Amino acid sequence: MKHIQSRGDHTTLIDLAKDVVKKVLKKFPEASVSPGIITQGIGAKSQKISITPTQCCVIILCVMKYSKQEIKIFTVDPHYLFRFLKIEYRRSALVQIAK
Repeated sequence: MKHIQSRGDHTTLIDLAKDVVKKVLKKFPEASVSPGIITQGIGAKSQKISITPTQCCVIILCVMKYSKQEIKIFTVDPHYLFRFLKIEYRRSALVQIAK
């Protein structure tokens, strides 16, 4: 797990979320990341990333074998960020993208 400078009280990211945030901050250095609470012991069968755009941010749910975390990424244009993530992960079998 990795700690980041973020909005709010939570600063720790699970490994899958860390990889997503790293790509986003490389392309959008002005973006603000808000990591959610890490839920342990979920017993998922596989890894999954779910990406959902909203009017103010992009919500990313990262599920790993034994933990899950929802992160919110705030930027000036969340729909542009959503398109970037959609292109970045379009060939990945573990990503579900909201329409």
